Amino acid sequence: MNPATDPKIDLERRTSAMTLSDMEMFIFPELIYSLMLANMMSPILWRWREDPWFKGIQKKSLVARVN
Repeated sequence: MNPATDPKIDLERRTSAMTLSDMEMFIFPELIYSLMLANMMSPILWRWREDPWFKGIQKKSLVARVN
């Protein structure tokens, strides 16, 4: 069976893309671009948490967090 079409390998690739650590890029080199993008974006994403809206986010209800 072709590894590109094997459902088990495809599932592993997709779950690796979600967890995305540097070790996955050795198994699935095509994920390197996602890893690089995630590393470049992470400082911007962490700055969003400094927004006043996130203050006390753990204490807010599910509806307030979703909206």
